[in-house]
Amino acid sequence: GVPSGVTALFIASLPMLILLLDWAFFSRKMPARLATIGVLIGLAGVAVLATHAGGLSGRIRPVHMLAVLTAELAWAVATLLQRRFVSASRVLNFTCLQLLAGGVFQLAAALVGRDWVALAAHGVAGSSLLAVGYLTIMGTLVANNCYSYLIAHVSAHKVATYALGNPVIALALGVAVLGEKVSPAMFIASALVLLGVALILFQGMRRRFAVAFPR
Repeated sequence: GVPSGVTALFIASLPMLILLLDWAFFSRKMPARLATIGVLIGLAGVAVLATHAGGLSGRIRPVHMLAVLTAELAWAVATLLQRRFVSASRVLNFTCLQLLAGGVFQLAAALVGRDWVALAAHGVAGSSLLAVGYLTIMGTLVANNCYSYLIAHVSAHKVATYALGNPVIALALGVAVLGEKVSPAMFIASALVLLGVALILFQGMRRRFAVAFPR
């Protein structure tokens, strides 16, 4: 497979990929300077987190790396296409279609890979069922609808900042729930990520503040 740290770095590069694709093929507008700086700072923070968490070690098979890159590119392109072709009133319909297509693909992949052979229903713990239920409701139905709604109302690269924040949230949950220890470098990396996200989300805030409250 692909080490978790490497995967996190690729996922964290989603805002930058969306910025570049939007500039090259969609809006044809040069990315804002602060947005670009913010993405780079956030990506640097994720890189530090992945390094100190030991997620960069391990053997990488080319086919698995290709799968990660393909998924990353598909998500970025689909995000930009949705913003262009899916109106705000059709977000729910689009999300349902997206989940249906994903479910059919996963079912087909499981059948081809014969994953069902290894399934032992009697060995599934109750905590595992609760985890699947949580991911189905909160991580899939709620999260996908929120993402699609934001894409219809907010610029795509701002919505994509979730990819930068995920490692920081995972780190905080690890400390709060599992009692994991955090090094000073991880604190600095988290601050870099938050700074990068802030630069992306609040670009132009100073100009709007000056317009709203002229001296």
